[in-house]
Amino acid sequence: MMRGHAWGIDDLARAEFAWFRGEISMAEDFALKALSKAGEQKQYEIASRAVFYLLRIHIFKGDDEEIERLLKVLENQLGEKDFFNRYLLYDIETGWFHLQTGASDKLASWLKNDFEENDLNSYLWELEVLVRAKYHFMENRYAAALSSLKSRKKSGFETLYLFGRIEGKILEALCFYQLKDTAAAAYALEAAYRLAQGDALYMPFIEMGKDMRALAGALLASDGGEIPRSWLTSIKRSAAAYAKKLFFISERLRLNSVPVPG
Repeated sequence: MMRGHAWGIDDLARAEFAWFRGEISMAEDFALKALSKAGEQKQYEIASRAVFYLLRIHIFKGDDEEIERLLKVLENQLGEKDFFNRYLLYDIETGWFHLQTGASDKLASWLKNDFEENDLNSYLWELEVLVRAKYHFMENRYAAALSSLKSRKKSGFETLYLFGRIEGKILEALCFYQLKDTAAAAYALEAAYRLAQGDALYMPFIEMGKDMRALAGALLASDGGEIPRSWLTSIKRSAAAYAKKLFFISERLRLNSVPVPG
């Protein structure tokens, strides 16, 4: 790769794929390799995305000390003047982290509405939309979350990234469930299930914790549509276990008052 351009992107892709398959150790190894390679060649965006996946991995592992260190790595990137999108990407990635750990008040203000635009590349724009939708969901504004998700379809980006499509469909299903439309929730979750099945991708379902546990439980109590009951049972169990881990790590981080500006 010319002058180190995109150095580390191959390991980042492997880390991302392993993470969504729930292969935690492999995902961590590849993410660390991507971070090291990207750092050597000053590929700041790749390094930032590697840290983002490492954050998700260490939330899963319940390692608050490593989470604090990784947040500091992201914060230090703000001093890299050649990293053009550093502030926007920092807000988006730490925003996802804040929402996941129940600190939505720390989300950057510009991510709390759907009226500001930026010139991020399509992958990062999609992540931004997912964070906005996740914020609305966490604030019980389910119609607003669904509206945010629709903007992905209008842009054409929804068809580009499999992981984002799965995460969007999962969030759509959870919104419909909260709106008491179980049939629509089942339909959206079935779409996510079908997208994920070919590569055995299940971590996006697990990361939704207690909300996925509730939806899976509700579908198990009904006919569950076209989703196999064995899969729903497995997802319900794994999401419940993740929810417990997430609760304890969120509490420890709150008590430690992790100094991450929103």
